[in-house]
Amino acid sequence: MRADAPALRQVAVARLTLQEELANVFRSAVSIIVLVWIYLAATLGVATTPAVAAAPPSIDAAAWNGWYVVRPSRFQQFAYLDAIGGVTRVAWDGRTLSLAPLPGTARTLEPVGGNRFRLVGRRAATHVLATSADGRAIITDGLRTYEQVSKPAVLLRWLSALLGVLGVLYLLTVGALRVGCAALRGRLRDEPLRWPVAVLWLMPVAGVLYLRTPALGIGDPTAANLAAAVLTGLLPLAVLAALVPTLQQALRTASRRTALDLFALTGLLQWCVTLAWAGLIPIALWR
Repeated sequence: MRADAPALRQVAVARLTLQEELANVFRSAVSIIVLVWIYLAATLGVATTPAVAAAPPSIDAAAWNGWYVVRPSRFQQFAYLDAIGGVTRVAWDGRTLSLAPLPGTARTLEPVGGNRFRLVGRRAATHVLATSADGRAIITDGLRTYEQVSKPAVLLRWLSALLGVLGVLYLLTVGALRVGCAALRGRLRDEPLRWPVAVLWLMPVAGVLYLRTPALGIGDPTAANLAAAVLTGLLPLAVLAALVPTLQQALRTASRRTALDLFALTGLLQWCVTLAWAGLIPIALWR
């Protein structure tokens, strides 16, 4: 075996050298092809696409002012998330149309006649303003379609999510502290917040399991997906289990602590109902 070691090393070095030479040949061939293409394009005088002249729209673009979301959503399971964070504000100032997504930078469109618009700097029309079959204003670029939505509906979704997040933060901080103190005093059964707090503090278990899950297994019923489905499915039940005794206690003796508990629990419960209606509770990525 020792006598064969130098020969094996020579073979390995020869293979690496051959691979490097083949890679160099491939890169050189690609460079030659690109240079030839550039030379032919310049020599043959390939005509560029003429720019479409700017022209005032034949429609009242101000009628398309408002808030828009992508419809249909690219991933139907996460349509609720698009409706929450994918809002784009559209405004016509008399000369240009502004598309300002909440999480990104605004884009400016200029009219090129009719109901067609183009991004500033483009040569041809890129967007079309139209109306859907049910009379809603829509804006499309051929790949995505933005549909106008009601501002009050968007604000209600934001309020619902805000109340839910505040409820989660309350349970993770104040609720966890009270549950810990109750456990130290041996009165854990008397603390109604123990159930939702336990479920929320177990959520990171699914996150740890996801770190050990292969990327190709995200859509399979793995241990991480099963844990996430079980925990998110138990959350509204745990909140309801805490809400009933808290409400009974509030009817007997009203206090500031009970009022805060009711505010957090009802806020989180309504958000859970909203997420369940949107198909996000329980989280089942294999569906």
